[in-house]
Amino acid sequence: MCYGVTFYGLAYLSADAVRVGGAGLLLYTGGLGGLLIYLAVRLYTKRATPWPEWKSAILWLYAVCLGMTAIAWPSFREIVIKSAAGATANKLVQMRGQLADYVQEYQAAPADLSPAVPEIPEIVLPLLPHTRGREVRVSTFTDIQDSGRWLYVHDSSAPVILIDCTHERSYGHVWSAL
Repeated sequence: MCYGVTFYGLAYLSADAVRVGGAGLLLYTGGLGGLLIYLAVRLYTKRATPWPEWKSAILWLYAVCLGMTAIAWPSFREIVIKSAAGATANKLVQMRGQLADYVQEYQAAPADLSPAVPEIPEIVLPLLPHTRGREVRVSTFTDIQDSGRWLYVHDSSAPVILIDCTHERSYGHVWSAL
């Protein structure tokens, strides 16, 4: 039973870590994975039980850890989601600042984003079907197509960088409205 619960927990947390993109979740998953590996080694060595002589203490510790995880997981998950969303919003603000500096220095908007922003950051939209990437879609007018990429609107009067996504964030606003 302990093997099954641990494996299910690892699979669930790993799937969530991939969707949300948090490094903390990977470390947490690795901690549970260490316990599963310990149990598997004990079982592989054909011991009578997968637990050592002091098994009651280990079982209680395992039960307490699983209980704490079940209690804390929903709020922890929200923190990780908000952190990933905040990081994406911060990257957008930094890119806009670099674009504004370029336009102020050269008095013209670049045709594409590479002169103004030499290193395009990775865009991560948590809990959405969009894949991570560094692609920039260039357009001459604002046409949101829900591609999940950066959108550079090349307009000589007011160039702007947007997130090309029509899904709602956790606050009820759409990503393209940032």
